[in-house]
Amino acid sequence: MDEQYVEPQTDRSKGTKQRKRCLSLTGVLIPTNVHSTFRQRFYQEIATALNIDGNNIPEIPEIHASNLFREQPDAVKYHFLKGIVSICLDLNFLIYRVGYYRTLRMDESFKDPKSILGLCFLGLLSCLKDQLIQNEIWPVMETDNTKDQDRHFAGQVQQIDYLSSLIGRECMSIDNCNLGELHYTTKRSSYGSVADCISYMLDARFLLSSGHEISPFKRKLAEIAVELDPLIMFDEIIEMKFEKPPSGYIGEGPFRYTFPISPTARSAK
Repeated sequence: MDEQYVEPQTDRSKGTKQRKRCLSLTGVLIPTNVHSTFRQRFYQEIATALNIDGNNIPEIPEIHASNLFREQPDAVKYHFLKGIVSICLDLNFLIYRVGYYRTLRMDESFKDPKSILGLCFLGLLSCLKDQLIQNEIWPVMETDNTKDQDRHFAGQVQQIDYLSSLIGRECMSIDNCNLGELHYTTKRSSYGSVADCISYMLDARFLLSSGHEISPFKRKLAEIAVELDPLIMFDEIIEMKFEKPPSGYIGEGPFRYTFPISPTARSAK
């Protein structure tokens, strides 16, 4: 999984459409039986991008889409990202992306971005409902070594496990029968790099489709992202709806919120 933050544009002089603040979490569902093939192809794409041969092997770089091969021309970066897309298509890496606009009410209700990312994580698990019936799924998140992240990711899986054992899985909105515990990885993960690249390309596509002014480089990334369409099971940035509680409602705060996620929905917004 990989998170993306979108902040408003600061230059208002050009009259371009201002970006709404939002954040999203992209998950890539990867079959466990393709690791050898994936590993070989992923590192071959790096070798091609950096023109590496068996006689001169430099230290392997960390692969991050926002800081990709800085010494290389854009054409090399495009070719590498197209190679990542081809790997995902050939190995059937399914893609899920859930995000939320950070409205004033949203920030007041969830207090910090990691709380909203935790909500995105629950959204991903909801989207995986059908997959969880058939397959074991072990979520993996890049660690930032904070207690807040651990509470909203591993903590939520633990909470699901805890409650389902006490009140029964049939009472839970997420069936954890095939849900494994959450694992953490670092920036050195090849799978994490793929999730980061996909997340970055989908973010560029989102900005373009929303009418925002973006750089020619990101515009090209948005074009490449279109090739991922056959793999996208859910992709949407959601504006949370808050409703006044009914008369006689007893609870914390004057508002309640609703979750407009359908686990069977398919979108490419």
